Amino acid sequence: MLLGNHENRINRAVNDDAKLEGVLSTDDLRYKGFGWEVHDFLEVVIVDGIAYSHYFVTGVAGRPASTAAAQFRKTNMSCVSGHQQGLQIHTGGRADGAQLTSIIAGSCYEHDEDYLGPQGNKHWRGILMLHDVRDNGQFDIMPVTLKWLKEKYGQS
Repeated sequence: MLLGNHENRINRAVNDDAKLEGVLSTDDLRYKGFGWEVHDFLEVVIVDGIAYSHYFVTGVAGRPASTAAAQFRKTNMSCVSGHQQGLQIHTGGRADGAQLTSIIAGSCYEHDEDYLGPQGNKHWRGILMLHDVRDNGQFDIMPVTLKWLKEKYGQS
């Protein structure tokens, strides 16, 4: 579990108001109690040659990469982030022939967000399955939409 900017608001609130110290923390979300291995906001976790983070920064100001291509140029490896709505995929190759993939996929929810407006809420929503993951960062990707999941498994 990679904590994102929304969970990090808890840490910022505690840092801004000392009386919240010991009263409020991301531990209150109980992710670890549900069996998740939890990583801090913007920590980069590398598994099988793929870098994962809520987002990857593009410079000293700490701003997120705005496209999968920019993210790829910054990391120089296969990477997955989820900060932005929609689905972006960029591929590139290494000199040894390995296919590397950069993904930004940040919308696995059904509701519309008011701040995005009618046009901004038309983004892709779903999950990604990474198949045949190899330790050099190569994998096969299978996007699965929420629409398909609902049709296949129904609503609970």
